[in-house]
Parts: sequence; C-alpha cells; structure tokens
Amino acid sequence: MKIKSFFIIAIYLLLALSSPKNVTAQVAIGEDRTLLVDGKPFFPVGLYLAIRSEPGWAPEILFPKFKEWGFNTLEWFILPTNTNEYNQKILNLAANNNLKLLPELSETIRNSYNRDFISSFIESYKSYPSILVWYTVDEPSISSAKFEDVNDAYNLIKGLDPNHPVFLLDYGQENLEKYGKATNILGTDPYPIPGFPLKRVADFTNMANQAVAYKKPVWIAIQAHNLANYGSPNGRFPTPREEKIMVYLALTHGAKGILYYSFGDVINNEPLWNYLRDLNSEINELSPILLSGDIEQVVQVSPPPQNNEGIHTLLKKYQNKWYLLAVNSENKNIDASFNIPPDWPQGLVRVYKENRTIPVVNRQFTESFGAYDTHVYEINSLHGDANIDGRVDSEDFALLVTDYLKEPVHNTDFNSDGRVDSEDFAILQANYLKQ
Repeated sequence: MKIKSFFIIAIYLLLALSSPKNVTAQVAIGEDRTLLVDGKPFFPVGLYLAIRSEPGWAPEILFPKFKEWGFNTLEWFILPTNTNEYNQKILNLAANNNLKLLPELSETIRNSYNRDFISSFIESYKSYPSILVWYTVDEPSISSAKFEDVNDAYNLIKGLDPNHPVFLLDYGQENLEKYGKATNILGTDPYPIPGFPLKRVADFTNMANQAVAYKKPVWIAIQAHNLANYGSPNGRFPTPREEKIMVYLALTHGAKGILYYSFGDVINNEPLWNYLRDLNSEINELSPILLSGDIEQVVQVSPPPQNNEGIHTLLKKYQNKWYLLAVNSENKNIDASFNIPPDWPQGLVRVYKENRTIPVVNRQFTESFGAYDTHVYEINSLHGDANIDGRVDSEDFALLVTDYLKEPVHNTDFNSDGRVDSEDFAILQANYLKQ
C-alpha cells in the first residue's frame, strides 16, 4: 500500500513539474505613474511592427536578437485570423526571451467593433506572463474608430482582466484629452523629422501629460522611420544623434516608456538600427534612476528654455545621489549654468560615464553643450561623500587627508569655503558611515 501511494505521489509530482503553467504577471501603475510588474518598477523600451504572421518571418531568431538589442517590450498587432497555435507560440517565445508584449487590438475596433472577439482574446490569453498591457487602438481620432467603442473596449478589458492596464495612442490636445479618459496609459507620437524641430517631442510629451492632468503614465512613440514611406514629401530617417535627442527630450519631460516606430522601417537603415543597441543600453542602464520616482526639487538652468528650445532637464534621486539629465534640443552650441539648491553639498559634480568632473562654485556649475548634446550629472547628496559613491567611509577620509590644508583636488571642501580644514573634518565625522 505504501509502495502504491509512493508511485501515485511520484507520478503526480512528475506531471506537475512537466506541465507548463502560466503565472499571470501582476501589472499595475504606481503612485508616481511608474509601471510595476509583480511589484517591481519596469521601464518599457519597446518596438513596433516587431511581430508578423507572414511566411518567412522567424520569431525564434528575432526574439533573442530583440532582447540582445536592449528591447524589453514588443508591440503585437492582433489579427482575428491568427490561430490559437500561433498566438500561443508568440506568447511563449516572448516569455522564454524575457520580453513583454503589447497586444494591439486596433483591427477589432477601428472598422467594425468586434466586442465578442476582444472578450474571447482577453479571456484566452490574460494569464500569460508575457502580457504587459492591452493596447486597444492606435490613433483612433484619424481612423474610423468611435469613441463609444474605444471606451466600451476599455471598460470591458478592465472588467475581464484587472491585472493588466490598458494603453492607447493618439495625438493633438483635444484628441488626447478625449481618449485619455478611455485608457490607463496614454501614448503619443511626435515624429518631427523632417518638417518640425526636435522640440516637438517635448511639446507632445507635455501635451499628453497635461491631457491626463499628470495622473496617468505617458509613453512616447519615437520616430525610427522615414516619413517618405508614409506619404510625406522630403522625408528621411533620423540620424543617430537626432534619435538620442528625441529619446532624451521624452525622458526629461516625464515619459514613463519609450516605443520606437518601427522595426519594419529601421531594419532598412543599418547605421540607425545598430545605434539603437547602444542607445537602448544607455536607457536600460539609466532605468533604475528613471524609475526612482518623481521629485519636486528642481535645478535651475541658465539660460532657461524659451518656447521649449534650449537645455531641458530632469532631476532624479537614486541611492543617495542626485542625477540630472540635460539635453540640448537645438542644433547649435549652448553654454549653460546650473544652480543647485542651497541645502545640497558642494564640491564636484561627476559627469556620468564621461570620466570627468565639474567644480561647483557658489552653488553653480557650468557646461558647454554641443549641438544636439546630452549629459547626465551625478551630484552628491551626502555631506562628506568625497568620492561620490553613496556612502561616507574610510575612502573619503583618505581623500580628505590628502587635500588637508591644500587647494582641494577632490570633492573634499564640504562647506565650500575654498579650503580643506578642520571644519571639513567635522562634517565628515558627523556623517561617517552614513549611506
């Protein structure tokens, strides 16, 4: 009897371990409008038109490549004609490559609202861990989609799947305000090149945030295509430098996600496609900082931006350091100065990933920006942290001893009086072992 019971338990365990189980990802929106996946902050770096159903398209090859290129999210245009076998293949391949999906339901809302299909699709696939959010419709204001249908789809999905938010994308202040009511996450697509200045990205990001009163996340579709392919005269691809500026403008104006449009286009521009790998690596490395939450403090910049032209900034705090993202939206050189708040430590500002520092004099530091230039500054938030590593310890003491009674070489003039003396020792002592 015991042997029989043992074999029954063994068979049960074997079946349990070998049967695939879908563990639903709990996706929510935090108080600071950051996306949370299973309680952890997530910054989407996405790609449009990355999934196709036509013969010859090989997701088994492309999905690992997308992950290698630094993408973590793929838009997936849903066709009612796709088979369940195909859908499961995409969902499982995405999960196996640690990629998230944005299933886009535009085809079932724009021309003829197919409520039954949407309901069936959500019920069938909502438990798959690769689902990030549901994408109801793209640019409803210029399609045949009706607001009543878009809003009904939003409420339908919310009722069927409380574990995944809803996303849609549109543009124009009136449209964003209207359709922003029918979504949890609002997207917009500036696409400035070739007819508009790059600051259009900042304008559109502000517009979308204002449309939802800064109460919902805003994601920005970044131009990675040639508008000539979409009927625009004199179109061209962005240069790698322009691509980076567009991303940084979106970030500095509060974007909580970045989606490039599109793989089908940019794959035909080898220099830009290859550059996206480096740019995504930079965004992903900054993502813990970007996800650290919004703060009210600001660093004043001079000259201030005029009509959203000039130096744009975003201030974040992460692990006892301030990080200042700064981007020049103009195709010309700009000399800028930054005034730090009076309660901040002074000394040196480290330029992130550039292996250089800038002295802070009278609570101000200066920088010369090239045309379409970006910098990220790392600013000490701990008095006594001479090497700006987020803690006050023996290494800082050693630097202080080196500079004692000399013109400071390191970030050791903690009270910014122009000399390193006993007062600086007292500051370090008061903060020793803090982090």
